[in-house]
Amino acid sequence: MAHDPAMMIVPPLIPTKSERKQVLRRITQRLANQYAYIAGLEVREVHRQWIDLNGRRSGEATEGDLERKKAWLIQLIKEARISPQHKMTCVQ
Repeated sequence: MAHDPAMMIVPPLIPTKSERKQVLRRITQRLANQYAYIAGLEVREVHRQWIDLNGRRSGEATEGDLERKKAWLIQLIKEARISPQHKMTCVQ
C-alpha cells in the first residue's frame, strides 16, 4: 500500500528565537513608518524617541524590548488617530 504524502501529518514549525525577533523587528519598523507618516515625522525621529526612552536599538533588542516598542508604537498611533494635531510629545 503506497503512502499518500497528503495524508502524512507534519508537525507545525516552531519559529526560532531569531525568527521571532526578525518578525518583531519588521512589525516595529512598519509601525514606526505608519506613526511617522501620521505625525509628520521622519522615521529616524521615531526610533530616536524610543532610544531616548531607554529603549534599545533593534539590533540589540530582546524579544521583550521589541514587544514593548511595539506596544508603545501602537499607543502612539492610537493617540495620533484620536487627535489629528497630535505630535510626538513623549520626550521633550
